[in-house]
Amino acid sequence: MTKTATKFIIVSGYPKSGNTWCTRLVAEAIGCPSRGYLGRRLYRGKRDITTEGLDRVSDFAVWKSHHEYLWIREVHPRVSVLHIVRDPRDVAVSGALFFTVDEYNQFYGTDVNCFEAMVRTVCDGGINNCKRPWAQWVRPYLEGKTLTVRYEDLLDDPLRELQRIMLAWGISRSETALHAAIEKQSFATTLKQAKASGKSSKIKIVRNGQTGDFRKYLTAEQIARIEASCKAEMAALGYEA
Repeated sequence: MTKTATKFIIVSGYPKSGNTWCTRLVAEAIGCPSRGYLGRRLYRGKRDITTEGLDRVSDFAVWKSHHEYLWIREVHPRVSVLHIVRDPRDVAVSGALFFTVDEYNQFYGTDVNCFEAMVRTVCDGGINNCKRPWAQWVRPYLEGKTLTVRYEDLLDDPLRELQRIMLAWGISRSETALHAAIEKQSFATTLKQAKASGKSSKIKIVRNGQTGDFRKYLTAEQIARIEASCKAEMAALGYEA
């Protein structure tokens, strides 16, 4: 009997858009391995936190990515791609609370605090994997008519969004199976596991899974800058300024 080729799925999003959670949730829902970060089996000698369920037997496998759309389509033209997107104002906050002081200082100098550094990064590109501005990174995914899921919608109604994803890929999963996947990959469950591991890096990645934090952390001027820089893409995705 000829072995069926594995059907790869790439979950790609701008950094701090819920990539890790979405990747693990989708893999859990399908019942397939979550193989980690695309093109990088190890980072600093360790597997990406996304890696789990490697013993799951499935025709599918899911990878996390922060790669740009054109690169993915050039290198992996036949792979299914899910674009996870998040309000850029919250991306700035999540990044500010995640990246290290050394990373900010190396790029912007010591006179710029973490929130201002991430506002500049979202608007102009900069820190870590955020080499391009948010709008410039997102636009090709929207123009390419990729399957797009908003982080906020996935938080608000994960069952509905998972059903939409499964339908798009022709995968049949019962509501019971999807509910079980949602519960297993919920922020409460994941945070509990992260705390039990005693690893601060895992706790930092999970954080709180909330939306609208930008109203607490960013100034009106910083919010206005992001909204001006990302205006067209935010409107296309239904993010109100």
